[in-house]
Amino acid sequence: MTGFNQTKLLPADTKQFTANGQDYRVSSSVSFERYEAYQVLQVEVGLARDFQQFMAELRECYDLCNQVATGKPVFADLAVRLRDLVIGASLVNDAQLPAVFKLCALFINRKGEDVRTITDEMIEDKVNDWKAEGLDVRFFFAFALRSIPGYIEALRAASPDTSTPKDEPPSTKDQRSTSRPESRPYDTQTTAS
Repeated sequence: MTGFNQTKLLPADTKQFTANGQDYRVSSSVSFERYEAYQVLQVEVGLARDFQQFMAELRECYDLCNQVATGKPVFADLAVRLRDLVIGASLVNDAQLPAVFKLCALFINRKGEDVRTITDEMIEDKVNDWKAEGLDVRFFFAFALRSIPGYIEALRAASPDTSTPKDEPPSTKDQRSTSRPESRPYDTQTTAS
């Protein structure tokens, strides 16, 4: 098909690529300094939902309301689910870079970049390179979701269409591990060393 611009899909196992004239290296871990940002961003990625997931959560909330009405002690479960939906909806509605790209920018570094620091400007510059190069977003979404410990397994467990059979343990080969140091809330202006 001529006359149509196509996005460039990076293979899932990509370790290096060039975007907008910049050389990038894909790392499987982050520095202690960047981990503070990672902790916040993994929650943002996990709370954002597509329409089908959002509707499924609303149905579950409705069912929990009915259980509360019959006296079952599920009010706390209902409150937590509703809070997550509110947060997820507000994150999607924010006019900022999606959390998926921000999270990827913690792991994907320009040649010569100091991996001990991260700022909003650094993240925006990287994402602008990826856009200018015409890279397909599927690589970044898959990378971000694989980087969150337990996310893929939780998603499979929550979705009857993709859950693994009970006699087959879920695969952990795509999970990336990270350390969990104590940290402060994410503030891109103060994470630079």
